[in-house]
Amino acid sequence: MKQVNWYMKESFVFPAEIGQPTKAEEIQVTPRFTAETVEGRPKLTGIYHLAVTVNLTGEKVESYDVGESVVIDDLDLNENNGYFEYALPFNIDFPPEAENPVDIETLNPSFEVQGHHLSVLWEVSCTYAEAGIAQENKKAQKVKEEAQEEVVVAKEEPVESKQEAQNSEEQEVQNQEESEATSKSAEVVVATSASTQDDEVLDFIAELEDGISATSFRLNDVLV
Repeated sequence: MKQVNWYMKESFVFPAEIGQPTKAEEIQVTPRFTAETVEGRPKLTGIYHLAVTVNLTGEKVESYDVGESVVIDDLDLNENNGYFEYALPFNIDFPPEAENPVDIETLNPSFEVQGHHLSVLWEVSCTYAEAGIAQENKKAQKVKEEAQEEVVVAKEEPVESKQEAQNSEEQEVQNQEESEATSKSAEVVVATSASTQDDEVLDFIAELEDGISATSFRLNDVLV
C-alpha cells in the first residue's frame, strides 16, 4: 500500500453583530465519500464534513472584508459560543499505477484566527494499492491458502491410516471365521462318509445266510 498526505485549509467569517472569532473550542472533520473506477483508475467523490464550535467576542464589529472566506450566517449560539457545520466537496483522482482498495482519513484538526477570519486546518492521509504490489499480495494470499490446505490434508492422513488398519483387522477376523467354518464343514463331510460306510457293512451282514447273525447293529457300537 502507498500512502500520500497533504494539508487542507478553509476560512470562515461570521455576522458582524455577534463579534469576531477568538478561537475554536471543538473541531471535527469527517470524510464521507464513494469510490468508483473511471478509465481504469480509482476515483473518490465526497465531502469533508466540518463540525466546529467557535468562541466569539459577542460585540458588534464594523464591516470587514470577507475576501475568500466562507460566510457563516446560521450558527447555533450559546452565549459567546457558536456551533456550525459545513460541507466541503472534493474529488480525488489517482495515478495510473493505483489500484483498489483506496481510502482516506483526516488527522490533526486545528485552527488559526486572523482578525475576523477563522481558518480550520487538517491533514489528509490517502492510501491505495499499487499495480504489481497488489498482484504480489494476491500471490502471497494464494500461497498461504495452499499451505493451509496442505496442513489440513496432513492432519487427515493419520485418520485414514487408522481406518485402513481397522478395516484390515476386520478382514482378518472375517477370514479366520470363514476358515473355521470350512474346517467344520470338512469334519461333517468326513463323519458322514464314515457313517455311510458303516451302513453298507451292516447291510452286507444282514443279507448273509443262516449261521451268520443278521442283527442290525452299528459297527462302531461293538467292542472288538
